[in-house]
Parts: sequence; C-alpha cells; structure tokens
Amino acid sequence: MARCPFEFCGGETTLAYTLSAFDVLQCGRCGIRYRHPFPTSQEMDAMYADADYHSAGYFADQFDEASASLPERAIYADLLSLLHGGAGKRLLDVGSGAGLFLRMASEAGYQAEGVELSSALAERSAAQWGVR
Repeated sequence: MARCPFEFCGGETTLAYTLSAFDVLQCGRCGIRYRHPFPTSQEMDAMYADADYHSAGYFADQFDEASASLPERAIYADLLSLLHGGAGKRLLDVGSGAGLFLRMASEAGYQAEGVELSSALAERSAAQWGVR
C-alpha cells in the first residue's frame, strides 16, 4: 500500500475501508486513519465554496436524531474503541463537520473539541449537539 503521510512515523498502511469517493487507510505503526488520496487544494476550495456542501445528505443525515443506522456511527464507534477509553482525556477532531464524532466522543467521556473550516457547519453542530 503506501507509507504513513506523517514524517514522524513513516509506517506501512493498509486499507481500513472504502467509501464512495475515496479509501481510508490505516498506518500499522501509529494507527492513524486518513483519507486517500488527500484532496487537492483546488478540490478543497471547490468543496467549501459549494452551497450544497453544507446541506448535503452526508451532513444532513448526521444531524438527524433518527439516523442510528448511519455507517459513520459504526466507523466512529470503532475508532473510539481503538482510542482506549475517554474518561477526561482530551480529543481534537480536525475537520469535525457536523459534529457527530464529537458528540459520540463526548458521550464516551472525552473532553472533545473540533476544528471545522465551514463556519456554517461549526455553528450548526454547536447548536444541535452542544459541541464546540
């Protein structure tokens, strides 16, 4: 597969799972999971400029309380189990989107905070889930 993109590690990666638009790889050394391939800066600019990005099904579904069957919930629960318990530990979610992972981490006992480039999503997740 590929090498971990983080210079401090450089471990070998394997496929963790495949989503519709990209794969998620996991490093065998540090355990980080990441999107592959990374989006280009042009793709990021286009994504955040697109008004539909904020109301798309991916994020809209995560704000729905009845969405217990979302695949992301299982993925996030799996990730939280790999982190070895939260009780008071701090967690930073970079690219926190709709805040679902933050909410789940908070419910698991983490002091969870997120960073999201979309101010609209950050405000909505704070209002809906009470996460920041």
